[in-house]
Amino acid sequence: VSTDEVIENSDKIAVLKFGNNTGDPKYDIVGKMAADWIIHGIPENNLGSVISPEIVDNYMDLINVSGNENPLNSEKLLNQYFNAGKIISGNFYLKLGKLVFQATITDGSQKTQLISFKSVESDADSPLEGIEKLKQRILGFLITDKNKKTNLQEGFPPKFEAYKLLLDAKANA
Repeated sequence: VSTDEVIENSDKIAVLKFGNNTGDPKYDIVGKMAADWIIHGIPENNLGSVISPEIVDNYMDLINVSGNENPLNSEKLLNQYFNAGKIISGNFYLKLGKLVFQATITDGSQKTQLISFKSVESDADSPLEGIEKLKQRILGFLITDKNKKTNLQEGFPPKFEAYKLLLDAKANA
């Protein structure tokens, strides 16, 4: 078995800390909350094992402190030591009093972006609403990616009103 095959077939999913692009340190905890919320959903739905931001940080500290002449960044660490099959990363920022969350999933072996999710907004006072919406999108992608039979269509799902009109038209035909 070659190294590429092991990495490609890996069910390990690395979730990186979400970057705080608000410029306000009081929102740093939101980045940790986002990562933790997503991390909790992955094993809960049997989608793979998780590599948390804390594990990545701890390993980087150990390796870089141990006199390594070529310090590692998180990407090298995830590839050389953890063989992460997928890497989830994201950030958030403030826009007109709302927190806007963004996330992408990257293929760990090929370094290609698998999906970039549409932005999710929530009130700055209740970030868990936005985090939960984003988590559901991420888990939905991971579930359909793991079991291709559950993926009924490509791209974005239809708008509710458009789908309702389609069903009405079929019923009247």
